[in-house]
Amino acid sequence: MTQPIFKTRLRRLIDRLAAEALREIDLAVYDARKALGLRHTIPIRSGYAYKLPERFQCPECGGRMLLEVDEWECATGMPTLGGIRVMCVAEEDEFLRAMYAEEDPKWQHQHWQDPGWMGLQHAVERYVCRKFHIVSSDPTPWRSRVSA
Repeated sequence: MTQPIFKTRLRRLIDRLAAEALREIDLAVYDARKALGLRHTIPIRSGYAYKLPERFQCPECGGRMLLEVDEWECATGMPTLGGIRVMCVAEEDEFLRAMYAEEDPKWQHQHWQDPGWMGLQHAVERYVCRKFHIVSSDPTPWRSRVSA
């Protein structure tokens, strides 16, 4: 067997074993956190949206939903009820398309007129507050990033 082929096979084996070990570690940490009643930790970055589980669907088009956390209690990591933003993936895609084309969006959901959105917002707030602990992944506190 030539040297480059051996190195390639060895690298693939190492990568596969490392991935399996990481999965085992993730499962062990998940089980331990669940047994202790601890919530998952989400590192929050400004301008980053997280996909919600498929059970949360857009009340207008039935599409996938995104979540942004804009505000949380620093001491506890609990999101504030007004600090969670819920968005439809299809609508966000249309906004991005329109922005890059430098035109108005061709359509948008009627969040303020549809009572289904308020129920979805409350359900997502309960889900996030029950399941997650928020920490900022920004290296500096927000006060030091605000220009005077």
